[in-house]
Amino acid sequence: MTANTEVSLPLVNVESTRYYHTIIYNLGLVQSLSNNWLLVANFIPTLASDFEEKLSGNDLLFQANALAVNTKNEKLKCMALVWLIPLVWVGS
Repeated sequence: MTANTEVSLPLVNVESTRYYHTIIYNLGLVQSLSNNWLLVANFIPTLASDFEEKLSGNDLLFQANALAVNTKNEKLKCMALVWLIPLVWVGS
């Protein structure tokens, strides 16, 4: 006895496949505030689009973070990290 098994796979429409591109710039700052304090900050604007339509606010993403380091002595450093939630620019 032979069993017939038919497998149905979803078809991928190649014409509707989109390619997304990203342009990311990472701007960082390291600043000594005093003998005991160090500040590290990053700003990361991102452009992500398929570039098939006019750019909109949904294509832009801004991220930022900051790290403060306090040196108590050579063996002990206290750190506090603040990560700002990614912000999407909603402009016209």
